[in-house]
Amino acid sequence: MSNYVLSYDRIKEEVDPIEKIIEILHVNGAKNIQRVLGSTLIFHHEGLPPEVQTKLSKLLKGMCYYVILGGFEVTKQVNPDTVYNGNELIQKVIKGLSKKK
Repeated sequence: MSNYVLSYDRIKEEVDPIEKIIEILHVNGAKNIQRVLGSTLIFHHEGLPPEVQTKLSKLLKGMCYYVILGGFEVTKQVNPDTVYNGNELIQKVIKGLSKKK
């Protein structure tokens, strides 16, 4: 498994696509998805396939910027309160996907 980071910044009026991002990652095999900052996720994957990167790129192309990088290590949590709240959202999205099956 490789470590990945996905980070983006949106224009103020744009809708935050975080739930759709989590859905795409989870459905396509990402493990241990965590939100370390408001719009930064870390996750593990066997090797993020190009088609998943393409789906994410299409979703994020309207953002101010976005980056998807592999091969890094997280050394500490920046803000445990943000991480906790972000991880609640992640679990909510994943549970919702399970109910759709």
